[in-house]
Amino acid sequence: MIEKPLSHALEGIAELKEARDRRKLVALVGCNMKVHLALRAVKRALDDTAVGRVRAVEAHCGSYLPDWRPHRDYRASYNSRETQGGGVDLDMIHELDYLYWFFGEARAVTAFVDHRSPLDLDCEDVADILLRFECGLVAPVDVDYVQ
Repeated sequence: MIEKPLSHALEGIAELKEARDRRKLVALVGCNMKVHLALRAVKRALDDTAVGRVRAVEAHCGSYLPDWRPHRDYRASYNSRETQGGGVDLDMIHELDYLYWFFGEARAVTAFVDHRSPLDLDCEDVADILLRFECGLVAPVDVDYVQ
């Protein structure tokens, strides 16, 4: 089991796949929304075309980072340090993952990521992302550490 995200870059991914295949291992990335009952029901409805053609979708997830682990200083967590893989754009990827699961690959992505809060972070705490899927659907995705 590999903690999400798999990486912040594509370098080394081919070697990881090769090592997995050579050793005949099963490797999974920890994106757990695919086992969420509500999202599984949405996926079934989309696959069965029960909802018809999807014309618009947007995803949002926001929460206040200091509340995530109330008995621990959020500044000591990986979430708040770029060198430890923190930043909302790498950490809060579940919405991106389930949208890819629902609608397939994106052919274009644009994003604005920034540190806009008074939180003591050295990484981004808000991300506004716009995806255009190969099916033509456009989806805004907003994630943040500051709600």
